[in-house]
Amino acid sequence: MTAYTPEQVSRIDRLIRSAGVSVIYIVASDADGPVKIGKSTFLTSRLDGLQTGNPFKLHVFGVFLTSRSMAHVIESRIQAALCGARLKGEWFSITALEARSSCRTTIRNLTSTNPSEERTGQSGTDAGKTTKPTSHTALKVIYKKRIAEWSRNVPSCPANRSRNPAVLK
Repeated sequence: MTAYTPEQVSRIDRLIRSAGVSVIYIVASDADGPVKIGKSTFLTSRLDGLQTGNPFKLHVFGVFLTSRSMAHVIESRIQAALCGARLKGEWFSITALEARSSCRTTIRNLTSTNPSEERTGQSGTDAGKTTKPTSHTALKVIYKKRIAEWSRNVPSCPANRSRNPAVLK
């Protein structure tokens, strides 16, 4: 698996800024891992910050664009799916290819209510059908339900790492 070039990372940063989105990124010093999976709105700056504390040259091996509002939910779900491979924090003992595959699977599961609907309009009996646009109000209701569902499925942090002062006492 090949890492992104610095020019590609710069182009991604320009896209992020112009579109006002976030990215879920996969960073590692080597494609064989370990990898860091996180979110950012400015990839070059984030990579520079990570490089400061790392003796090995870090490279970007994967980038997934997402809305800023969904970045935290997606990142949390990906990291929860990989909790068995967690080394420390956002670092995982998997290869970049395994990380990319896990990210894709998790994102697909989050963005599709039914996996069989994933390719609607592209193949099978749905080919050629037009779909009625969903109203803004209906989308808000669906969005709120999904956020509530995803929030229930994201594991809470251990009590000793909680930011709640009542828990720390």
